[in-house]
Amino acid sequence: MSSSEKGGDIANYVKNASEVMNASNYNDVDALVFSTMSYVKFEDSSVTWSKDELDNGISMQAFAQKMLESNNKNKSLLSDEEKVLLKAVAESDRYKDCKINNLAACNGNSMWDAGRQSAISQDAQWAAMTIDMNDGSGSSVVAMRGTNGTTLGWNEDFELGFEPGGTTAQRLSRDYLKGVDADKLYLTGHSKGGNDVSSAYMMSDKSIRDKIMQVHNFDGPGHNPEFIENFGDGYKELSDKQINVYPQDTLIGKLLNNNPGHDKYVHSDMEGHTEIPLLGEHDPYSWGVIGDSLEKDRQGDLSKAIDKIIDSSLKGLSNSEREHALNFLIHVGLPALIAKDAKLDNPIEIDASTWDSLLISTMNYGFTSLQELWGALKLLRNLAETLAQYGCVKLMFTLPGEAEFILWLKDCFADVFRKFKNWAEDTWNSVWNGVSNWINGENNEYHGVHYVDNTPVYDFTNNHQGDYGANIHATERFSVNVEALKSSAASIIDCSDRINNVAKELEDFKQSLTGIGRILAELPFDVLEMKTKMRFYETKKLGETLNNVSAKYQSTEDSIITNMSPKGEGY
Repeated sequence: MSSSEKGGDIANYVKNASEVMNASNYNDVDALVFSTMSYVKFEDSSVTWSKDELDNGISMQAFAQKMLESNNKNKSLLSDEEKVLLKAVAESDRYKDCKINNLAACNGNSMWDAGRQSAISQDAQWAAMTIDMNDGSGSSVVAMRGTNGTTLGWNEDFELGFEPGGTTAQRLSRDYLKGVDADKLYLTGHSKGGNDVSSAYMMSDKSIRDKIMQVHNFDGPGHNPEFIENFGDGYKELSDKQINVYPQDTLIGKLLNNNPGHDKYVHSDMEGHTEIPLLGEHDPYSWGVIGDSLEKDRQGDLSKAIDKIIDSSLKGLSNSEREHALNFLIHVGLPALIAKDAKLDNPIEIDASTWDSLLISTMNYGFTSLQELWGALKLLRNLAETLAQYGCVKLMFTLPGEAEFILWLKDCFADVFRKFKNWAEDTWNSVWNGVSNWINGENNEYHGVHYVDNTPVYDFTNNHQGDYGANIHATERFSVNVEALKSSAASIIDCSDRINNVAKELEDFKQSLTGIGRILAELPFDVLEMKTKMRFYETKKLGETLNNVSAKYQSTEDSIITNMSPKGEGY
């Protein structure tokens, strides 16, 4: 498909639909057109708005024409798909009576509301518009903007369901409905916008919910259990009002709990819409339209497999654990792993090197506990196993069992321990070499003689105890960089804390295991834990010793610790 043909299905519907839209013939494709229109960056500084347009609204045709003209000033304002769609809307008979108003958008902490700029306390990516049908029924459509089909969009979709009281975007959506003056409301949104309109309904008062006739959620994710519990009345009502439309191999729309309402599947032709095929199905411009209906399809095997994996993996997790798990799936490259042709008749092959790369990516994710890492590894294994079971991937090697995973984890933590141990030893050597160089007079104009009250105490140059009253000039004194000693002490103590955390992680993880896993882990983890604790005490002792040295030198460069070996006993 060439770039000039992108968006053809939606645009062709707009071009060919001659019947003027009203509340009685409003359909799924109209809802998709409006949700897609909300992506247009009407808040961009290159778009010039009059006070009358912002206060009283603008016809849908004039809105489309204004955005096309603004693109002449800012060539990056519109995508190729948006230009095709807006050209069709500008000449549309179906939407000639429609009027757009209540334009609002938020990017970061900057709110654009009918041309007025303000700041909000928390960042959000959100936008909304109201389309008045002007058919005499007092009906309006509220469309809310979602994220695009990039990896960044995935992050936002994943993050939507973690806050039990509603994210900033969800609260903005709820508040927006309060300002819409209409007798009957229809809500529509794609991706995060689909979640936003669904959330806005759930969070709204009963008086507003009663005015809402229908909610269209186009491949938007669901809600976390805590959010559903907090807004249960609205959630229950959506079973009769919400229409969920998914592409055949949906992933985003199946995140978290399933959406309430009636499900439909639309055929998606991904070619030419994105470099990541799976995400291409999320792109509404890739969805087929036949006549005045979306092209029907069924849920694909890939979507079913992912649905099962996510449901089984996230069940019983807390909000924070769920967030970490979903972000982990993004981190390991789930979109890039599962390709367009991952069907039963043409599975993607995963070899041992690909698996090793996934394991390394897992280790680099930054889990805060060994239990989280263990959970991620099991999730990764279940993901591969389930995809293979459904024929979506073909494993070219034997997946490791629990025993292999535990031993692999032990080796990983042994490697972490070795890195901390080597770091500590490098720091010790650097400190003592530096002190020794100063003491022995290397690159130093002084003779390396320590004094207390101008009385020589220790002559390190000749490596013997100095005699009080010796005939040594008082001006020949040894200088100490106290700040360097303090900094070294802080670094070593920080290292000891990290080593101690490793020891705690090892113990907590071992205690969390049961059965054969506990038996397998007992001895190797006990040995590693013992070594780690010993190194912790040694490192902490050295850091405290250096702190004592720097404290003694702090008051004056002529104050020293007498009879102390420069190497530090035991090191």
